[in-house]
Amino acid sequence: MVIALLLLGCGLASGGEPVALTTGEQEFPENPGGATACITYFNVGLLIRDANFGTAARTEDGIHPLIWPPGYTARRLASGDVVVLSGSGGVVATTGRKYQFWTGNWGSGNAPVHTGNTGCVNPYS
Repeated sequence: MVIALLLLGCGLASGGEPVALTTGEQEFPENPGGATACITYFNVGLLIRDANFGTAARTEDGIHPLIWPPGYTARRLASGDVVVLSGSGGVVATTGRKYQFWTGNWGSGNAPVHTGNTGCVNPYS
């Protein structure tokens, strides 16, 4: 695990090619403390590259293009994987891995969905 994180860090340190990533606003509910909450649909998908949106989630019922929060960016690593970075530069997700997305229910259609904010995308094993 530590080696994987070091290798990921090395890939980011070398820059990596920017990848166009679809971002946008969506109204998310607030918790009583004022922090933005995640929409509570439990959707699991394999994060993959998408030519039009930058990333998508592949599920049993289709491929769902993802819309990330404003300020998020993506870069292609030397391995060919795409890493999604938060507005502060922290790694949020990497293609080729499964994640649980606490986001709008994507049902059986392939419409783009908003991912929510940091903490709304969690590794899934």
